[in-house]
Amino acid sequence: MKRVGIMTYHRAKNYGAMIQSYALISFLKKKYPSVRFEIIDYQASAERRYYLKSIIRNALKCGLGAARDELVRNRRMKRFAKSLPLSKMSITTDSAAKLFSRIRNKYDLIIVGSDAIFNWRTRVFPTAYFLGEQLGAMKASYAASAHGMKYLGESPERIEYCRTALADFDYIGVRDAHTEAFVRHCLPEARPEHNCDPSLLLDMENIDYGAAKRKLERAGINPERPIIAVMTADPRIVEPIYERYKGECQFVSLYLRNPLIRTHLVDLTPLEWVGVFKYASLTVTEYFHGTLLSLKNGTPTVAVDRSDFTKGSEGKIRDVVFNRMGLRDMYYNYSEVRDGTYAARALELAERAMSTPMDGRILAAVTAEAENVAPFVRFMDSFVEDEN
Repeated sequence: MKRVGIMTYHRAKNYGAMIQSYALISFLKKKYPSVRFEIIDYQASAERRYYLKSIIRNALKCGLGAARDELVRNRRMKRFAKSLPLSKMSITTDSAAKLFSRIRNKYDLIIVGSDAIFNWRTRVFPTAYFLGEQLGAMKASYAASAHGMKYLGESPERIEYCRTALADFDYIGVRDAHTEAFVRHCLPEARPEHNCDPSLLLDMENIDYGAAKRKLERAGINPERPIIAVMTADPRIVEPIYERYKGECQFVSLYLRNPLIRTHLVDLTPLEWVGVFKYASLTVTEYFHGTLLSLKNGTPTVAVDRSDFTKGSEGKIRDVVFNRMGLRDMYYNYSEVRDGTYAARALELAERAMSTPMDGRILAAVTAEAENVAPFVRFMDSFVEDEN
């Protein structure tokens, strides 16, 4: 039996990262039952420090309630991570060499991705996700991203490291145009394939909608009445819709508290979080995976992109929702919030969401984008069929 190890952000303390990890390995295990898949239980020490610091930052900025939210949510996510098919070996280190010594010659294929694994800004360089040593295994990336990283100013030595590492990959799949440009900058002869984010491969039959409904009811939300789900702490993003619909709709905040919203759900598992979107008439979010999982449920979404395009990096929400999925009426750049043009457009979408079914168009766009798993499937078919 062939063995495949997956390196991803399965211990990141946010819903999206955990769902994409779960979705990818679930998809692969179902499609290739003759292959043994496991997530390599690796986490960079810098990543762990980053999440510990975020608890402290939230406590200082938003009070002890926000820090308590983080702790409750982190417990839920830690428990969820343990339910994943993890390797027996578990390691937390900033040393790629130390990790490589533990996984060398243990797998036939190592897959890195998805998420921003090629962005080393919050970690150390070189990150282990470049697989920069000979490991006795084939190498592939699935929907990898360098989102948020300015690579044009990097030293020639770092770019050369990336070039050498990427040249050793048997398949390079990227999630967004920014990462495709990064790969071509490092390795001009590369032919990276666009892959959909794994969250769009999620089998919705695995979602416990009943549990999500019970969590809403426990918080005083009636799932039979209109609900607007909010995933942003910024009141300016929510305010136009809140002022218009506060007498007609129930508002519930997810992930981070918003000062305008009284009801906040914190005690959700990642799968319950996905399920909540089904009961919403509209989602307002600034998060990439919050956008995708809302759309995956067929829910109209006000997706606000905070990317600063003056830094030369197109935002991942714009790249996927606006360019690839064609849901242009659901995309908003944060500059519109600042210049005052946002409110009218957001309210127009909200009015249509409340009066006209939109799930057919949304789900068609989701299905079309999910088909971009195909290049990776062709690679995996070849890997599985190869007896050597």
